[in-house]
Amino acid sequence: MSSRPERRELERELAGMVGRENVLTEEADLLPYSADHFLRGLQHYLPKFKFLPDAVVTPLETSQVSRILRFASLHRIPVIPRGAGTSLAGQLIPVEGGIVLDLKKMNRIEPRVEDRMVVAGPGATYAELNRELERRGYFFPPEPGSAMACTVGGMVSTNASGSGAVKYGATRNYVLSLEVVLAGGEVVRLGRKVAKSASGYSLKDLFVGSEGTLGVITEITLRVEPYPPIRRTTMAVFPSLEGAFEAAMEILGRGITPASLELLDELCLLALNMSGFSLPEGKGALLLRSDGRYREAVEGEMEEMVRACRGKGAETVGVEDEALGRRLWEAREKISASLTKLLPSPETPRLVFQASVDVGLPLSKMLEYVRRVKALMEERGIMGVCFGHVGDGNVHIGSTFVPESPEQVERARRFQEEAIRLALSLGGTLTAEHGVGLWKAPYLEEEHGYALELMRSLKRLLDPQGILNPGKMALDGIPRVALMERWWEEK
Repeated sequence: MSSRPERRELERELAGMVGRENVLTEEADLLPYSADHFLRGLQHYLPKFKFLPDAVVTPLETSQVSRILRFASLHRIPVIPRGAGTSLAGQLIPVEGGIVLDLKKMNRIEPRVEDRMVVAGPGATYAELNRELERRGYFFPPEPGSAMACTVGGMVSTNASGSGAVKYGATRNYVLSLEVVLAGGEVVRLGRKVAKSASGYSLKDLFVGSEGTLGVITEITLRVEPYPPIRRTTMAVFPSLEGAFEAAMEILGRGITPASLELLDELCLLALNMSGFSLPEGKGALLLRSDGRYREAVEGEMEEMVRACRGKGAETVGVEDEALGRRLWEAREKISASLTKLLPSPETPRLVFQASVDVGLPLSKMLEYVRRVKALMEERGIMGVCFGHVGDGNVHIGSTFVPESPEQVERARRFQEEAIRLALSLGGTLTAEHGVGLWKAPYLEEEHGYALELMRSLKRLLDPQGILNPGKMALDGIPRVALMERWWEEK
């Protein structure tokens, strides 16, 4: 094994593989690759938290990725695969330096709608993919909040999903086949480009949600669905948060599977109204969507959901106004930004959205969880919100803290820890869609127990040098940056 090359030698070697124009080594060029969405917001306050890679490489094809990984394995250089950089859990931070593989140029899209599938490169964005599919009457349903920017490779690596998961499921439900480059440069095909297979272990599923720790995904074959041309949206505002939950459970209990069933609490409603809406006052709300191919069926389903909501005292808006429905969904996707409008300012601290709290719960435990989390917020003196995908048990929590204050950072850390552990105690999971990365790694063993050791064994088998996205998912230790209380020691 050779030692890690000096920067100029590394630049020369990589340029020989992909061309000099596809290699970055200057600090100004590396800085955008040093953080994820959450950490980038804090770097203004913690300027030493840069985590610069040694180089950024933009490969064009699988053979180049293979050569880079063989070289990296020989010299034991960390490799971090990267898509659009919309990660919320620290998956992309090069905590040990190394090579960031920017896969944005591997973005081919090959629709095969006659087979009800599409073949895509990892750098293809979700929005681009669906534009191509919708021209042909199909779509790839999982729709994360970052849908306009996120890449298909990133979605597979984190098993991404969004508000439509209650009806359409998560990314994992659509992956038919993957081409993956392993740590030593070997190229393997996992799964087949067919709708069903019962042949051997389903190894492709091992890589879905692996966050770049087991291999670099270079081609993805996805199942696609016929595009539903008819959509209806309604906002139901309730006098109590309990009423919103009861209505949601009644809708699901009637055997209805809405396209989306979103919960918003009182502060979310206030933020929406401060953003230009005129919604009724209330303590909780449901944002409902129905979709399908036939207008009568879609409208009938929406009417039944509206009756369930009004039976719990809700006032509804947007039933007949499709333009308002579209605006409501756009606002829902930007709810974390809208919450900043609740802060007076500019002297008060900015709101930092704690996207790392995105727990999943059994449906029967959701109301208890939200009640107890809100009680924790009041007890800890934290201004925060609860919202999320109530149809599939996914709760998001946002809260505020002052990044310059060690005391407030510690208070936020304790609250995050309590919120996650409460979800685990109720039979839930510490993340339902954003993944583990760095920020949730400290709690992974509490959820998985000995199963985490099995994950670590698989990691050692497939990546014996430990070069693939090190420091993530507690697979090879937990870096200090993952522990919020250490921020001020490092500063």
